[in-house]
Amino acid sequence: MNFGYFFTFLGTNMIFKEIFLFFSYEFVRNAFFVGLLISLSFSFLSPFLVLKNCSLLGHSLSDVGLATFALASLVNISPVFLSIPFMVLISFLVFYFGNRNKSDGSSLLAIFSTAAVALGIVVTSFNKGFNSNFYSYIFGSVFSVQKRDLAWSLILTTFVVLSFFIFYNKFFLIMFDETFAKSRGFNVIFYKFFISVLISITAVLGIKMVGSLLISSFMIFPAIISKKVARSFKQLLFYCAIFSIVSFIFGFFFSLIFNVPTGAGIVLISVILLILSKLFALKSSI
Repeated sequence: MNFGYFFTFLGTNMIFKEIFLFFSYEFVRNAFFVGLLISLSFSFLSPFLVLKNCSLLGHSLSDVGLATFALASLVNISPVFLSIPFMVLISFLVFYFGNRNKSDGSSLLAIFSTAAVALGIVVTSFNKGFNSNFYSYIFGSVFSVQKRDLAWSLILTTFVVLSFFIFYNKFFLIMFDETFAKSRGFNVIFYKFFISVLISITAVLGIKMVGSLLISSFMIFPAIISKKVARSFKQLLFYCAIFSIVSFIFGFFFSLIFNVPTGAGIVLISVILLILSKLFALKSSI
């Protein structure tokens, strides 16, 4: 008898039983489906951040999210409704000044990031240190996801996917050739702002699951990985969706089984996929 095979099968069977046990809880099911929807949304938005060299915007938004979630925890209101206006405003300002002068955009990102972190620390000190809710906002937790988040995530993901289908040609041109897009009469600034709004709202919903420290990685990893294997923009979007969902599913299960923060599990899986994509990468034309 092959005891190695037996123990492998037994261990795998126990893991599946543990996963099924987790899914008997409603909050775990809600968190799983919210994560799937947020992953799909980010898979469409990730190429914009990476191809337009706006990855730092995701980092800045994560810092702003930390501050606004801390403030929401202090005054005991919903962090979603407090964070979205601030994130959208900052995205608008960054894209407005960034389109005029790239150095202005980079400077604004640095200012917003450091100011947001400082504000978050000050607010946390007023709130007598870290509490369980604020800890989950930093590192991510399935326990922080509520049933209403599932409804919001479904609405957001539907809107993101439909937007990319309707405005696909405009988004494609803006990502690769803004000058040609302007010559075709497209309002480039408007569509950039429109995408920044989608990014901001998705980031706010994703922070509860992934955590503010790692949400920026969750934003950019799908496109970075997909660039290694995609040969066209349509393939890039397809692979972004696949890698984003796979990273979430395996990272989610990893976090449940080994009792680690959800965001850390997802990012670690993304790093593994990135390494594998580099080892088996095709010559990309993106």
